Amino acid sequence: MEPEESVVSPSVVSSIGGGFAILSGYAFIGLSFLIVAEVAARKLFGVSFQSVDEISGYVVAVVSPFAFAYALMMAAHTRIDIFYGRFRGRSKQVLDVAACLVLAGVAAFMTRSVWQVLLISWKFGTVSIGILSIPLWIPQSLWFLGSIVFLAVAVVQLAMAARGIGTAPDGDNDPNATPNGTL
Repeated sequence: MEPEESVVSPSVVSSIGGGFAILSGYAFIGLSFLIVAEVAARKLFGVSFQSVDEISGYVVAVVSPFAFAYALMMAAHTRIDIFYGRFRGRSKQVLDVAACLVLAGVAAFMTRSVWQVLLISWKFGTVSIGILSIPLWIPQSLWFLGSIVFLAVAVVQLAMAARGIGTAPDGDNDPNATPNGTL
């Protein structure tokens, strides 16, 4: 009997996550230019843009879950290898599944929590207390999108771990393993 193909392939999730990682990088580059312009304007002309700190907070909050997803795709999250390296084969796969299950649970909890915050902001029409008075549902929607991407990557990693595909850093000589557990 043939194994069922997944509806969302790891390459699709990888492409989406990688695309958002690139956009996140551009957001940080733009933020860097904004901060440099703010500092230069303040030092040279005594003028401040007033809301760079507020915008910075939104950018960091929005980009963080995309960074979590990208780090997971690249197997860049910290692993505790002191004991992990001593396991082989099935034992290592069980540890991988357990770790991916916990991470997917954390991602699901985060996504649910962000959704609840977003709903409250939407319901009450909450705006930021800064000069910009941005409706908070706008940055929170992007934050929620990032959380969904992180959750999707975590679930795909969990499925790959359960199937024994590329989760261990050394691949345990599995010909189907992807390098470093990447998607």
